[in-house]
Amino acid sequence: MEKKAKKRMSNKAFAGIWGTVLAILLVAVLVGNYFAMKYTTIITRSLGHTTTKVTTTGDGSGDNEYFKSDYSSHDELVDHETEFSKQLVAEGIVLMRNQDNVLPLESGKKISLFGIGSAKFVYSGLGSGAIDTSKTTSLKDALEAEGFQVNPDLYSVYEKSEARVGKEEDPSTYLDSVEKSIKEYNDAAIVVISRNGAEAQDLSEDQLSLSDAEMSLVKYANDNFDDVIVMLNTANAIEMGWSDSRFFPNIKACMWVGYPGQEGISSIAKALTGEVNPSGRLVDTYAYDSTSAPATQIFEYGEWTNTNNEENGPKNAYTVYGESIYIGYRYYETRYEDTVLEQGNASTADNEYDYTKQVQYPFGYGISYTQFDYSDFSLKENGDNFTAQVTVTNNGDVAGKDVVEVYFQSPYTDYDKENLVEKSAVELCGFTKTGEIQPGESETVSVDIPKETLRAYDYTNAKTYIVDDGTYYFAIGDDCHQALNNILAAKGYTTKDGMDADGDDSLVGTYEQKEFDNTTYAKDATTGNEITNQFDYGNIQTYDDSYVYLTRNDWTGTWPTIYGEPNEKGRYNAEATDEFVQLSQNNIYQDDPDAEMPTTNSGDNINLITMRGKDYDDEGWDAILDCLTVDEMVEMVRLGGWQTMAIDSISKPMSSDQDGPAGISGELIMSDVDCMGYPNQELLAATWNKDLALEFGKCIGEDGLSVNVQGWYAPGAGTHRTPLGGRNFEYYSEDTYLAGSMCANEVAGAQSKGMYCYLKHLVLNDQEQRRYGISTFTTEQALRELYLAPFEMAVKDADCHGMMAAFNGIGGIWCGASKELITNVLGGEWGFHGIIVTDYASANEGYMFIDAGLQAGTDLWLNTDSDVYKMGDVSDNATIVTALRNASHDILYTVVNSSAMNGIDENVVVKKVLPLWQYWLIAFDVVMAVVIIGCGLLVIRRCRKNSGIEIVVEENK
Repeated sequence: MEKKAKKRMSNKAFAGIWGTVLAILLVAVLVGNYFAMKYTTIITRSLGHTTTKVTTTGDGSGDNEYFKSDYSSHDELVDHETEFSKQLVAEGIVLMRNQDNVLPLESGKKISLFGIGSAKFVYSGLGSGAIDTSKTTSLKDALEAEGFQVNPDLYSVYEKSEARVGKEEDPSTYLDSVEKSIKEYNDAAIVVISRNGAEAQDLSEDQLSLSDAEMSLVKYANDNFDDVIVMLNTANAIEMGWSDSRFFPNIKACMWVGYPGQEGISSIAKALTGEVNPSGRLVDTYAYDSTSAPATQIFEYGEWTNTNNEENGPKNAYTVYGESIYIGYRYYETRYEDTVLEQGNASTADNEYDYTKQVQYPFGYGISYTQFDYSDFSLKENGDNFTAQVTVTNNGDVAGKDVVEVYFQSPYTDYDKENLVEKSAVELCGFTKTGEIQPGESETVSVDIPKETLRAYDYTNAKTYIVDDGTYYFAIGDDCHQALNNILAAKGYTTKDGMDADGDDSLVGTYEQKEFDNTTYAKDATTGNEITNQFDYGNIQTYDDSYVYLTRNDWTGTWPTIYGEPNEKGRYNAEATDEFVQLSQNNIYQDDPDAEMPTTNSGDNINLITMRGKDYDDEGWDAILDCLTVDEMVEMVRLGGWQTMAIDSISKPMSSDQDGPAGISGELIMSDVDCMGYPNQELLAATWNKDLALEFGKCIGEDGLSVNVQGWYAPGAGTHRTPLGGRNFEYYSEDTYLAGSMCANEVAGAQSKGMYCYLKHLVLNDQEQRRYGISTFTTEQALRELYLAPFEMAVKDADCHGMMAAFNGIGGIWCGASKELITNVLGGEWGFHGIIVTDYASANEGYMFIDAGLQAGTDLWLNTDSDVYKMGDVSDNATIVTALRNASHDILYTVVNSSAMNGIDENVVVKKVLPLWQYWLIAFDVVMAVVIIGCGLLVIRRCRKNSGIEIVVEENK
């Protein structure tokens, strides 16, 4: 037998294979390095590394910890935040129904939990408001900790199910298998209805009602239990008509619990036992039919037919807020009053309006395990305020807290009707929460109401704020509807006139405005600057004068529809005017011929810390700003994702910014921060407790000190325009006063610990569908009174130092490029000084133009991609350099007054250094270079060695 020796691989083949391998390896290393450098900022933030080195040149004897923690250890802080979260949930839970006093339940009861949400409870929303849920307690464990016995077999079915929240599994597929355990655990059924809220995704109308599977589950519970309790684990006001005893008589109680965060779920269990007496109040109206509200009916977006192009594709969508100011209770209550007063075509033979069939639970509603009554109401004029005072008495059997809600009504005059000044029949103007009142005891509370509250914005005639002459009513009520009934009673109306219940006129006070006033509030009370129309370009009537917004002067005749005409696919389309196309589709930046080149790169190297505590307009800022080079300013402005950059020339450290509304979280950018995940903003608002909002902010500030974060992408100061909003969980309420009051206190608390807050999303980001660049149209009255008001309150009441410009546009102009919004209103009218940051910018260079944004007053691009928003050589452009200087001023002013300066004084020098991971990368590159070069040399050596050698073939015989 012959055996041939293996043929040696030729040099060509050997070199080809190994050359290819080494080439691929080299390309992989180069590509990896490219992307590492491209996303340097986000990698640095995600790993928690620093880009600065701090060197002390003095003796270090001074105290340069400007913001100090109130806690001696991290564990002590966490203990406090845990108890605070529990208290927040305890005061935010809203008891909506309690028939036959089925609640509280006795400890030890055997309970069956129904619904996928019982095992997959929603603790937070998704996106920037997400929290780490790995540390949460299950609802089952929380209930068992309070002594309840929970059906383990039924719970196990949900725990193992692959069904998702909101996608309930057909109960007929599993209930038979656990029938025996259900009969054993039969003292009460708790049906958990859960809905997720998420960034970039709105709810559908179907999600606002129960699915067939959920309805079957409810029916099963009703048919098999004497006592059924519904638990609403949602941030969106869903339809609850099915819970009425007319349909399911054994549904005895309903409790809204929101998203309780990491530690709050134990308070839900305690509320069931009665250890916690619920004292929360609803922050939204619960309608029988969510689509009965005009805003919900026209929530859909349309598309322009003549603006499509690849570069500005996101800007092809539009939406028109045709409902004007009539969202939430402003619609339902106003139309109710007009029905009683038989005015404005509020209820006609063809379009009857019956409030009792429209609203199930009004805004501000919530009950308790005890009974509170009001007496001795008074209203006094007190300088620039009114003071409402009332005595609250606990006439029940257990201790509890009550919320005192004050509402007002301004006259709806002929002037208003003629000039389209819309007036809500009732508006929240003040509130407070009592302490815990023991049975039989009382507490007298006072609420101050600024006279400025009476103003209304007239965008058609006076083009500023006005105060109508006539009678203004102020009323106390358990909710907005009861307050309105009290006002109607004071006007002399009763159930005989069509009211659904008689009111109590003893809880109403009045103020008489003698003359029409269009001058007092034509100038801002804070800055003294003139207030006039700024947003005509955001009103659809500017481009289409045939369009009519909803007015209470003619409800049926002006009822809004989606703007445009439906196409064959059902999507609404409209053709934009040439004026609008020019405004919306192009970069609106223009060089200023009068701009003067400011000084740059002075070489003085003045330490930024010298400006700590100085006014924004202090003359010392000029010398600081003169130090900056154009390149330093460009890089700081365009690479502002989750940070502000360090600058050597002025010893500015890097500052760290972080999401989100439920606390400083590493969920979105996978960073190493580890902080408390708090209950959602809506649950905080439901407490109606300003002190808790202040403490919430302080806790966020403490977390910032703990993990070296100074900027917070929160709170969310948007408005619940409809129940469909995907990010309603990040925002407080449908009511702007409640939202603004809670937001201002939260900001004040956070800033007291050196944290600057980026309120978001400025402004009109009330839907997630097509949020990138969508053109949003509304009246200036609605924009100012509803959507800008919470931001304004945070600036004026808390001196807020940050804002986040929304993705969308006011009209066709991106919010971040609106000089009218940022320079004229925020800076000019309100006196705002701080950072305006964009929403996530890395993928939106096609319309979030950096030159236009800077010119408008935006300061920082939330961008982590070093290849985008490059500005080229702008060193000779006085307009751009001036805008960069203004942006740098805003950033530096904010940072120097934050905890970013802890540890820095005039004897400290800050220098930029490579983050630690880049040293790792350099080491890796060196190793790879040695490997590639070494392997390459070995390949060459082998090929040379074998060159010209004859291959010998051996034969075995």
